Amino acid sequence: KIINIGSIKGIQSSVGRAAYASSKAAVINLTSSLAKEFAPEIIVNCVSPGFTNTDMTEKTWSKRINAQVKSILLDRIADPKEIAEVILFLCSDKCKYITGQNIIVDGGFSIKNV
Repeated sequence: KIINIGSIKGIQSSVGRAAYASSKAAVINLTSSLAKEFAPEIIVNCVSPGFTNTDMTEKTWSKRINAQVKSILLDRIADPKEIAEVILFLCSDKCKYITGQNIIVDGGFSIKNV
C-alpha cells in the first residue's frame, strides 16, 4: 500500500498559495495515476487534511486561525492524531477495496459554503 499526503489546498486553492496548491494537486493526480498503474498488486490512496494543528499551521495561520475555524463545520482544526487514524485505516487489512482515492479529512471545510 502507498499512502500519499495531499492537502485540502490541492482541490481548493487560495490567494498566495499557488505553488503549494499546485504541488498538492499534483500529489492527488499522482495517486490516481499510480493506482491505475499498480493495480491489482498495490493499493494507492491519498489523504488530504484540512487545517491541522501543526508547526506549519501555527507559523502560517496563527493570526487568522479563529477566522478559519469559523469556516469549518466541526468548529475546530484537526489534531494530527485524527489525520493519522485515517492513514492507519488505509494501511490496515480493513482497507482492501479502496484505491485511487483522495480522502479529504477537513471537518467539513470543503463543503461548508457550497
